[in-house]
Amino acid sequence: MLLIVLCLSFFVFIITRTKLLMVFFQQDDYFNGRFLKFTFCKLKLVDKKFSAVLLLLAVLAYINYGFDAFQVSNNVFTPVEVFYALIFFASLYFSFLQVKYSRSTRKKLVVTARVKRILYVTWALYALLLSAAVYFHYPFSIVNSFAAVLCPVAFFIILTQLAPLMLITSNLILAPYEKFTQRKFLKEAKEKLARLNPTIVGITGSYGKTSTKHILSHI
Repeated sequence: MLLIVLCLSFFVFIITRTKLLMVFFQQDDYFNGRFLKFTFCKLKLVDKKFSAVLLLLAVLAYINYGFDAFQVSNNVFTPVEVFYALIFFASLYFSFLQVKYSRSTRKKLVVTARVKRILYVTWALYALLLSAAVYFHYPFSIVNSFAAVLCPVAFFIILTQLAPLMLITSNLILAPYEKFTQRKFLKEAKEKLARLNPTIVGITGSYGKTSTKHILSHI
């Protein structure tokens, strides 16, 4: 039960984290390479604070309790349970920070059908990983040593840092469907143009093409 609650709190953080990253992925027009470069080459979207807190908690636990202090006992709260509680509250706190930062970004996330598809697939992948971790008790199976602390810390940090890659993976999974949808829209546009036979004006250079695109998207 404790592991389920711990993973659920982390899953809440992942939901808020991926929604924040989705803001930038959308601004990159869902180009995987550009988003990947912006994330890792420039280290703009790499998580630092939450991962640092998890590492700090692990170090403090090791210093305070020692290598052999994490023993299962009949006490109300074991040291491992206290540590898991700290992860629980840290996950919820940083979830709040992700939401707060999302609201302060200059460009807000436009929740389109494509955004929903990418997020839902990403969350499903995370849910599978966390469910597998709970079901197989990995990396939480060793409860009689410092690995009881180190394993969940490493597991959560890895999953946190993989968030941009998980969005890209979801985008790749959905690529065939997106191409099908784009071909459908293109066919409908061609049919409409053939039916209306309008005067077509091409605009090149810096004459507000992107602004016009955003204006038209809201009409």
